[in-house]
Amino acid sequence: MLDLQLKQNLTREVKILWKIKQGKSEGDQGRFIMKLHESIDTLDKIYLVVEFLEGTSLAKHLSSIPENKFSADAVLKVLKQLMMAVDLL
Repeated sequence: MLDLQLKQNLTREVKILWKIKQGKSEGDQGRFIMKLHESIDTLDKIYLVVEFLEGTSLAKHLSSIPENKFSADAVLKVLKQLMMAVDLL
């Protein structure tokens, strides 16, 4: 069985992803977030069926930046993407 707190967190995440999916159909703000196709909740597991995203992981991308220092342009790009995603919520 899933721990209650974990299940609550996962359920909240699924709700957010469904909300973002609805927003994607209204515009392109959600293009920076993976699309949720389906969620399946069983007694002991929650399965998320999401779109495949090509490229590297965020962790690899961050570790490839020398001394973890972002340029101002890179920071603005990420902040813009975050704000667009938050706007969908």
